[in-house]
Amino acid sequence: MVPAGQEDDQDLSGLVAGTYSVVITDANGNTGGCRAENSTVISQPEAGLGLILSSDPENCVGTETGSITAEFSGGTPPYTVYLNDVSVGEVASPYNFTNLGTGSYTIRVVDANDCEISDSETVDLIPCEGPNCTYTQGYYGAYNGSACTPDGLPTYDHQIIVNAVTQAGGFFRFGSVANNKYFTLYLSDVNGNPVIADNNIFKMLPGGGTPRALTGIATYGNTATWGYVPISSGRGKYGAIGNVLLSQTMTLFFNKSLDPGLGAVELETTFATADVDCGSDIPDMSSIQVFTIPQSVITYLTNNGGATVNNLFILANNVLGGVAGLPSPSDVNAAVDAINRGFDECRVSVSVPVDAVAAQSSESSTEAMFSAYPIPFKEYINVRYEFDYQSKARIEVYDAKGLFVMAYNDADAYFNKEVRLDFTFNHGEGQMFFVKVITDKGVSTKKVVSKN
Repeated sequence: MVPAGQEDDQDLSGLVAGTYSVVITDANGNTGGCRAENSTVISQPEAGLGLILSSDPENCVGTETGSITAEFSGGTPPYTVYLNDVSVGEVASPYNFTNLGTGSYTIRVVDANDCEISDSETVDLIPCEGPNCTYTQGYYGAYNGSACTPDGLPTYDHQIIVNAVTQAGGFFRFGSVANNKYFTLYLSDVNGNPVIADNNIFKMLPGGGTPRALTGIATYGNTATWGYVPISSGRGKYGAIGNVLLSQTMTLFFNKSLDPGLGAVELETTFATADVDCGSDIPDMSSIQVFTIPQSVITYLTNNGGATVNNLFILANNVLGGVAGLPSPSDVNAAVDAINRGFDECRVSVSVPVDAVAAQSSESSTEAMFSAYPIPFKEYINVRYEFDYQSKARIEVYDAKGLFVMAYNDADAYFNKEVRLDFTFNHGEGQMFFVKVITDKGVSTKKVVSKN
């Protein structure tokens, strides 16, 4: 009953969805009195609240690099989301919780009608067992490069090289002795000249050219055998290895000596690494790089002793030695190169970012992608093709004013092949040049800088 002359609002709560009739009568009741009637419908969302959680692990203890993605739907927007009962505000789905450490987290979603749903998700841990330390053939070919050991101790390129050959007994044969196809690297090649920078190893590396099997028994000291590698006898690049598989395998030989734990690293078709400070195992997650190894190599190694760096090194030598029934020299070279670059200057393995995998799968294969090193350059530049098709290629060099300087035509360009450009023109300290690679399917340009 409502007193005469007064109004009243009746709040009928706790009702389920449905159609309701409301009848109001005055003091005279239904007989002879005043009566009002109306109806209303209480609706409900077509679907109840739903919540799906997924997570990415924390890379290394204490880095707080884990994350949880919450996907929610149904109910009535807007949605307020909570992580362990701490509100992150009204957000849209999907929502990503970042900077999480290892552990279990509870996610709760509340809609505009105060309906809620919650679930728990665990952020796992990927322990860091590294770092592993490698260096590239460009590094080993430039005397006096400083380096770091996995234990955080300083060293340099010549010392690494000398140690590797000494530990091998004073020489190492790359290839197959049984097939009479091998190249012998002697201690005298790396430490025979009192002027360290004039030792033969710094002429051999960095190498380039087509990856292939050796065709005979060769040494650096016997120039008559250079054709079996081949080793260049041309002006400007005299003494450089012209078989990139040999130069990359030689580089892996040095890296295995520097880092004894490298050989046990298990190979995957796609892997990611991140930089660490010398002597640390805490990754800089802003420096993640993703690398790939051809499936043909992974499959072969898995079926023949296991997909490890040690077995990859054996495989590379067998390919150099002309052993039949193996993956292609190009695929093996790509795998060795991935390891030499993957842990360059000491890096730790981390989980492969989902967006990086997506980016790799969506990359166009028609661009003339390439890399160039060393930067800054002095007398030459190595160009490594990174496009995944075979083509003719033309490499052009221009100065900072856009004036043509030189060109090189390559009738057989393919993934991971390296070409060495010897710059015989005059250039000074800090001059900028443009290197352009033109293939049948695309064009790409990079800037390079010179030094004296």
